[in-house]
Amino acid sequence: MSIKNFNRFVNENQTPISNYINNLKGEYLEEYGIDACDINKSECHNFAESLESILSENGYMNIEILTTDLFIDTTTEFAKEDEDEIFFTPLEYGSVKPKTFKWLKNGYHAWVYVNGKHYDSDTPNGVGNFYKLPIFTT
Repeated sequence: MSIKNFNRFVNENQTPISNYINNLKGEYLEEYGIDACDINKSECHNFAESLESILSENGYMNIEILTTDLFIDTTTEFAKEDEDEIFFTPLEYGSVKPKTFKWLKNGYHAWVYVNGKHYDSDTPNGVGNFYKLPIFTT
């Protein structure tokens, strides 16, 4: 593998993801009147899809949109009833559930996973363990 291809593979020498997240939050406020603190309350999936698209257009690879409904301990009751639903283990995504974890919001959340980190509108620098996303810790 050449150095150029290796740099692209590991997404080096690219604009930091935090820049794209902060710009996208600004667009949400300007275009839709949705403040950053409200994105995760109602627009998290749309935000994740937009971020995935932006990152792909800018050379990032292996981007995934993850949701609470993909993990048994954060899924909604509706998704638990769907016997065809595929549940992943948090360890597949570098995440370890804290012993004291309790998903109090019992709602739905979507975020982006790329380069071994989890990103949402409240986490422009990403976290290695999705249980550390603010929506799960507050």
